[in-house]
Amino acid sequence: MKLKYSTFIMPHVGDCYSQCADRFAIGKNTHRFAIADGVGASFFPEVWAELVSKDFIEHCDRFEENTILLREQSLISSWNDIVKKKISNLTDEEIFLIEMSKERCDFAACTFVGLSVDNTKWHCKALGDSYLFVLDKECNLIHSVASQKGHDFDNFPEYFASVHGKNNGMIVQDYGDISEIAYFVLLTDAISDWFIKTDTDKRKELVNVEDIQSFRTLVDNERARGEIKDDDTTAVIIRVIHDNNDNISIEELYNTDINLLIEDEETNIAKQETERLIKETEEKKRQEQSQQVEDVHPNDALTTSETPPIESKFERVEIKTQTNDKDALLTEKLTFFINNTQKEIESIVRDIESNQRRHKKEWNKIKHLLSNKMKGVIKDVYNKLNKMQG
Repeated sequence: MKLKYSTFIMPHVGDCYSQCADRFAIGKNTHRFAIADGVGASFFPEVWAELVSKDFIEHCDRFEENTILLREQSLISSWNDIVKKKISNLTDEEIFLIEMSKERCDFAACTFVGLSVDNTKWHCKALGDSYLFVLDKECNLIHSVASQKGHDFDNFPEYFASVHGKNNGMIVQDYGDISEIAYFVLLTDAISDWFIKTDTDKRKELVNVEDIQSFRTLVDNERARGEIKDDDTTAVIIRVIHDNNDNISIEELYNTDINLLIEDEETNIAKQETERLIKETEEKKRQEQSQQVEDVHPNDALTTSETPPIESKFERVEIKTQTNDKDALLTEKLTFFINNTQKEIESIVRDIESNQRRHKKEWNKIKHLLSNKMKGVIKDVYNKLNKMQG
């Protein structure tokens, strides 16, 4: 028997993949599949969803007992460690928002569906409103498994929690013969709701999706029609190929790696921010170069409160004048201050260049620091010029 699987995942409309709380796990050697839907109102649900789904893949036979995860304390400890590390990389503003959300819910929660397959039987465990669907070759629904089967899809699912004693609901277990089965489909709540109500043609369209682009098209179209609710949406589709081989082989048809998608998004965000800053810098240079450069005589008093213009080109200033020794000394000092100011500006530019690859969330902090540094340099030079002329 062969099991050929595809995995797909999409966030809410307008959200980044880093904001998606759904996760799935595949056990090629153990013939196990799992999805977990992180409850959006909980605390770092995506971390918990990934830990729970992976735990099923690795410890299916000893996964839970009476809806209590058998490695609960180890999983909770891992969740705490990962969350602390994530928070340590956040900005002060993001930490404030996290703390505000923590006041509403200080633990993570996720729904769950896990499937294991052997030569003759399939076995499933489920908690919450994520579903396993069992189909024949015409995509007719043979069976479905969910602990909230028959209940409305709402914002109050049953779940595993990242705090002992906080689990909600009771896990259900089911099994069956595999001989007549053509597809297993594991789905999170929004697309499960659609899958139950839709016809066989739409089910066929889903199980035959070949890549993430086709999956996005299908989900976006159904969302636009109001058939699929706007929510994180995940599907694990397993095609069962019956042959005369007693051994089970697993083949990946398509896998959506959410971690790679998150990395790609962050790279694109950083690239766009860098391009924007470069354009702003180039535009500022063009504006400065278009301005008329005024000659400043050292004996001219500065009567305005405005900051005097500083040459934007990074070239050493050489002031030549035919004046007396006193003026020459003043000119030498002026040249020294301007050149040192240029060194400060060059240092700021190097700071910008060395930080171009930072994540977008860090840029506001960087720009604030550089802006304050620039203001300090200009103010210092202006005061020294005034003092010299006094």
